[in-house]
Amino acid sequence: MGARQRKERRRRAAERRQRDEPWLSRRSVHITIAATVVTIIGIGVGLVALFGGQGATSQRGSSPPARAVVQLRPRTNNAVVPKSVGQLSQPPRYPVSDRGNQCHIWWQHWFDTQGAAEAQTNPTIEIRAPARAPVTVTAATIDVFRSYEPRYRLFINCVAGAGPSPGTLLSVNLERPNARPTIVADDGRDQPLALPDAVISVERGRTEEVAVNPSGARRMYEWGVTLTLVVDQRTQTVTFGSRQHPLRSWLGDIPHDSFDYDFESQSWKQLR
Repeated sequence: MGARQRKERRRRAAERRQRDEPWLSRRSVHITIAATVVTIIGIGVGLVALFGGQGATSQRGSSPPARAVVQLRPRTNNAVVPKSVGQLSQPPRYPVSDRGNQCHIWWQHWFDTQGAAEAQTNPTIEIRAPARAPVTVTAATIDVFRSYEPRYRLFINCVAGAGPSPGTLLSVNLERPNARPTIVADDGRDQPLALPDAVISVERGRTEEVAVNPSGARRMYEWGVTLTLVVDQRTQTVTFGSRQHPLRSWLGDIPHDSFDYDFESQSWKQLR
């Protein structure tokens, strides 16, 4: 083979190497990337198996925090209404079987529209402790949104035999809303509601009724109360009464004029 032929063969071999190197280079890069992706996926699956499984187990083993069920007992008693007879609207009808015991129907909505307050009874709060934890009421705060002396006062007699509110007595002063509410302690004395001695305790799974007993001047009060509870070492607050939907209390004498509504004549009838 002459020198010229050898030179031509070397040139062709160099050209083949130049054509093959980019393909080999790209193939090597693809293989490297694929191997890296597989490695990352494998690490991710391992981490999910390690930590994700532990998290799922912990979540299944946990339980929601215990909470007390706190609600205002429905109102069912007679009412004092700060209006004259002519200002009263017609109350809702009720079944004949509820005659003389229709207050609970009128308290569902109508009495509130008349600005009425329950007569001779106190707002009563029911506190039901969860099955696995007791409840401790550690504080109560009062907000007075409005107080006034109404020009007119009527006694609406819609139930017979209404008695005092049951349960633990929580006394509040609506003339001095910043004063700490009091309860009757074990020694029979009124003491401010505070830890550790003067608190309201509800055993686990039990229900306690707290009658909020307001005092103040001879006025109509619109107000609210907030209770602070400790349940299973967690604090829970519950509020009853707001500026738009307040609790109402008349702290004066019960009016002498007593009325009930006669649907046959569609008029208010004086009872005494």
